[in-house]
Amino acid sequence: MGIYQKGDHVKIEATNEHSRESEWMWLLVGKSDDEQEIVFGQLDSEPVVANEMRVGQLLAVSYDRVCDHRRFDYPRSRHFLVPSVTLPAPKVEIELRI
Repeated sequence: MGIYQKGDHVKIEATNEHSRESEWMWLLVGKSDDEQEIVFGQLDSEPVVANEMRVGQLLAVSYDRVCDHRRFDYPRSRHFLVPSVTLPAPKVEIELRI
């Protein structure tokens, strides 16, 4: 078990390969490997500079690219929303003809 747990968020540095500009984005952790020093997860931020990346993209990131580690008590973004209320099922009327 790694230091970053499933459901945690880590802030990672991503670099645009062409312009060499970098930006910090949140990664929703799936798991981490302390031996290899790699965290695996889904990108949970809209990239601006690293425009070859997409929200929800699966990534494996070296620990040396991580600058922050958080566990949010609520969904951090609209991309991975968890329903907070249960809505009643819609009523469906079915007419059977035999």
